[in-house]
Amino acid sequence: MGGGKTTFTRGLARGLGVKSVVTSPTFTISKVYPAKRGLELHHFDLYRLDDPGIITMELAESLNSEKAVVVIEWAYSVRGVLPDSRLSIHIATESLDKRRITIKYSSIHRTLVDKVKSRSGE
Repeated sequence: MGGGKTTFTRGLARGLGVKSVVTSPTFTISKVYPAKRGLELHHFDLYRLDDPGIITMELAESLNSEKAVVVIEWAYSVRGVLPDSRLSIHIATESLDKRRITIKYSSIHRTLVDKVKSRSGE
């Protein structure tokens, strides 16, 4: 809670050209935002779900859509639905104004990760 997940998603949305205000879908569970180039940002927040139940079908549909960029907050309950080839981003709060971000990815995301690293100066 308060770790920066929605803030990260807002930055991703801006990069995708989303014009809408991005808010946490904590109570609605999911939101879809139109983006540039025919893409959509599908934002899920599963914090309130002990058992994802029917949301796994909606999630699977999003994950199989070629136009969807999918962000899942609190994804632990749906690990079995997630593809092996995914970016996993863990945001840990170290202090009030400091976060540690860990990114795990498969080899098919290597080019994307290298581009981000080169832009950030790492």
